[in-house]
Amino acid sequence: LARPSEAVLDILPNPDIGPFAKEDGEVVIDASGRRV
Repeated sequence: LARPSEAVLDILPNPDIGPFAKEDGEVVIDASGRRV
């Protein structure tokens, strides 16, 4: 995978994956589907 991990979200075929957090727990996409 790419670093930073948020960069992967830009290349996903279906970016509507729901909430997403990094391994360290930092939220990247919140429960509303918005990037934080």
